[in-house]
Amino acid sequence: MSTEQNSLYVSGDRLQIPGLREDLPAAGAVEALSDQHRLTAPGASMVTDWRLPAGFMPQPGKSPLSYHHNPERWRLEDSGEYCRLKCAARGQEFVLDLEQYPGVSEWLLTPGLLS
Repeated sequence: MSTEQNSLYVSGDRLQIPGLREDLPAAGAVEALSDQHRLTAPGASMVTDWRLPAGFMPQPGKSPLSYHHNPERWRLEDSGEYCRLKCAARGQEFVLDLEQYPGVSEWLLTPGLLS
């Protein structure tokens, strides 16, 4: 395997999310997870079937969630409040530019996820 494909990401000391006003550590463990922040869709038969806030939905001219460039993986739910993603099984961490997707920052900052 080429070393060009291997990456190591090191966390900073403090969490930096657009709109975050609290001073929080950049790494740690989630103490409790609410249904609001669960990625796997309710009733899904596979953990790769995700239900996300519509703010995650790829937009023209913006970089989608890493490893999820194929538009066939995405669909907007009828309510328009959520989208479904057939999540790539590859990897544990995916990257999304929160400056391009500010609605996701709002979701991350809702009570219960970051504290």
